[in-house]
Amino acid sequence: WTSWAEGEKPRRRTIELYGNFFALKHQMEAEETAKPVELVWGIGIALWNLKYKESNKESNFDFSYPLLTQAVEISLDETSMSLEIRPRIMETRVEFDAFISCSIPGAADVEKAAKEHILKHSDAPITPFDSSSYSDVLKLIATNIDSKGSYQEVTSDQPSLPNAENHLVITDSWVIFSRPRNNHYFVEDLHRLIEKIQDGCEIPAGPLALISPPSDIPIEYTSINFRGISSRGNNSADVPQELYFPLPYNTEQITILQRLEKSAGVTVQGPPGTGKTHTIANIICHYLATGKRVLVTSQGESALSELQSKIPKEIQPLTVALLTTDREGTRQFQSSIEAIQHQVSQLNPYDIRNEIETLKQAINRAHSELSQIDKRIDEIAIAQLSEIEVDGILMRAQKMATLVVSEQSQYEWFEDELSLSVENKPPLSEEESGYLREARRILGKDLIYVNSKLPPFDQFPPVEDVIELHTVLCKIDHIDVQEKFGELLSLKSLTSDTLEKARCLLENIDTAKLVAKTLESTEELWPFELRAKCRQESFKSEREALEALFEEIEIIVSARAAFLKRPVEISELAINSTKTKVIIFKAAETGKPFGLPFMNFGEKKEHLSTIKIAGLLPNGKDDWNHIKDYIQLHEKVISFLVRWNQFADLLNVPKLEGGVSALRTIESISLSAKRAHTLGFEMDTTLVLLAAQVFENPPIENILGGSKELEIVRSHLMRHLTRIELSRATALLSVLQDKLTGCSGPVSDSFRDFIENEIGNDQVESHKIRCSYLELLNEMRRISMLAQQLSTVKDFANQFETSGAVKFATRIRSVPVEKSGEDSAFPIKWRDAWNWARIKSYLAKIEARTELVEMAGRRTVLEKGLSR
Repeated sequence: WTSWAEGEKPRRRTIELYGNFFALKHQMEAEETAKPVELVWGIGIALWNLKYKESNKESNFDFSYPLLTQAVEISLDETSMSLEIRPRIMETRVEFDAFISCSIPGAADVEKAAKEHILKHSDAPITPFDSSSYSDVLKLIATNIDSKGSYQEVTSDQPSLPNAENHLVITDSWVIFSRPRNNHYFVEDLHRLIEKIQDGCEIPAGPLALISPPSDIPIEYTSINFRGISSRGNNSADVPQELYFPLPYNTEQITILQRLEKSAGVTVQGPPGTGKTHTIANIICHYLATGKRVLVTSQGESALSELQSKIPKEIQPLTVALLTTDREGTRQFQSSIEAIQHQVSQLNPYDIRNEIETLKQAINRAHSELSQIDKRIDEIAIAQLSEIEVDGILMRAQKMATLVVSEQSQYEWFEDELSLSVENKPPLSEEESGYLREARRILGKDLIYVNSKLPPFDQFPPVEDVIELHTVLCKIDHIDVQEKFGELLSLKSLTSDTLEKARCLLENIDTAKLVAKTLESTEELWPFELRAKCRQESFKSEREALEALFEEIEIIVSARAAFLKRPVEISELAINSTKTKVIIFKAAETGKPFGLPFMNFGEKKEHLSTIKIAGLLPNGKDDWNHIKDYIQLHEKVISFLVRWNQFADLLNVPKLEGGVSALRTIESISLSAKRAHTLGFEMDTTLVLLAAQVFENPPIENILGGSKELEIVRSHLMRHLTRIELSRATALLSVLQDKLTGCSGPVSDSFRDFIENEIGNDQVESHKIRCSYLELLNEMRRISMLAQQLSTVKDFANQFETSGAVKFATRIRSVPVEKSGEDSAFPIKWRDAWNWARIKSYLAKIEARTELVEMAGRRTVLEKGLSR
């Protein structure tokens, strides 16, 4: 950490220094601050223990301050975001205020000598990076202001400056620091003014007026006939002068310019937002157009920036703003000079003179046309004062307007624009008005159904069907909730192909579940181990050996049934004796075992005596054939057992022993093995493939599990298929929605809300559904009984609309009667209101609006031409 911290310290100091300079830059740019600051580069730090007298008390203090300061500025490189500190175009200042305040002998003379030395070597400006530019003047100060003063060079090995002592020490060190801005530049300006006045310069009229005694004779201002974009000049005989105001103006601005033409200066005062900047921009443009130079000063930069933005872009290159930094001001000045030089170099004096004359003629034509437009506007105004006949009564527009205004509070509800023509006469008689008023009173708030289409209440389904629909939708919603919260496996899609595969998967799961349950009934684990190995490719050879025995298993199982009906008893010696088997096979052909006289039947006879069928000795060919079949079955079983036991250990199946006598055990084990093979090799593969096609996330573990796991998958499938079947039962919901298609009004909205928020909501009980449904049907029945009143209002309202009163007709159809009994939308004096609206519309039409609009557009075009 210590190593990192030592390397990090310079970075942190740099970051802190950058932040301080950045904050100082913004503070210096905000010149309206209460305590303005300036940034200077101080060279030659003086160290001295000085004495200062105040109120007859003398005190010592350590003085440490640079004697030479150069004003600098901070600029930001927006590409690299680096801060650059550059010297300003100002003279190097000698800081002797402290020495003079402490009454150091000869301080004023030394200060004057130092300034003269700097002025003498102005061709080599002072810079902290060249000691020869300032060492002479510092040595001059050190040796002349204190007899024992010294000038010292501080090397980089010295950790800090020396301490202040009784004698002056001036080092060659430099420092950049900010300090409150003083008014020394005012003093310097005064000195420069004094020098110029002493040299005999001419004082401009404006500054001269500030220092001259006021005259006892009042100034007489004569009106100058100006014409511009917004004015045509007065009617005096004087030749009008051009007013080059590019921005809109008023008479007050013209007055300011008129006074400026006759006096040395004009003071204009006004609170913020009254247009002072706007006025200044106009005056600047006027003076620039007449070939004068203008200097604009301000306390802050924001006002100058705002003023410069109001100058038209075409002449902005003629303006130079010394804002922010000397570098930026110099750049703007250079850019302006280059733009002016470029334009001047491209000018042809002969062509320019011709163009000026052409423009003057265009200006005269524009003012002439504008005068004609103003004259026409006056004519239109005069027309408003002539008498107009309205229904046989002569009235002036003024009287008609007074009538309209005086009755506005009573008839302002009538918003339609009606003319005095025949087609706009009142459409209803007093009797018809009474019918309309009565119909609206009966309707009351049901007036809203005038423009509404009502659903056919007698075509809605019975309430029991709606309750059944609610139950079905609740079930579907319950299944959807289970799927949403992960309690139900999601299907890949709800297409017909996926659903068909889901049904196929359900059938295979039922079959596999039955097989798995049969294997589980054996309470043995080996069938499921065999099931798993049948799925593995590594046990392919053993699986094929097992499959080769399946056909013999069927033969042995079917043959065993015959020997259960007629059991055969035979000793092991007899069944293993070849000679005994020859005798038995011969007996099966002849029916007699001892028909060969040349044979010795001693031992064989004893073997044959042990053979019995159903507890009896065999008799006849049929019995001996039965015994023959038994022996042949025994041989097949022995062969079957040998082949079985070869792969029994590899497939983890039990080994088989015995012969026909153990056939029951052999049958049970072999059938279980066959079922396990069928389940593992055939069914599991099919189930996994179908599950991948049906489920979004197939439950492979459950698919390859036992009957309980398969039952879980089956339950998921059943719920999905049940939801599909239930969805078919929701056709009634579409019927209800179709009945409401195109219908409007509160009852239709309530019915839609009932369908969307109550039917199918398991939080709403069935009896609540019944009550809500019946209430809605009763409401529709009640509204249908108002069909006559609704038709009356609709027909009469259409008549009003045909007569031109569209808004009035809308109120007739929509605004109900107030509770107080007054019909606000159809008052008794509606006829008076109708005529009032006709007069009002007529007044609006005699304003010659179309012509005024055309003249206003033409006037705008002409004014834009004048502004250019």
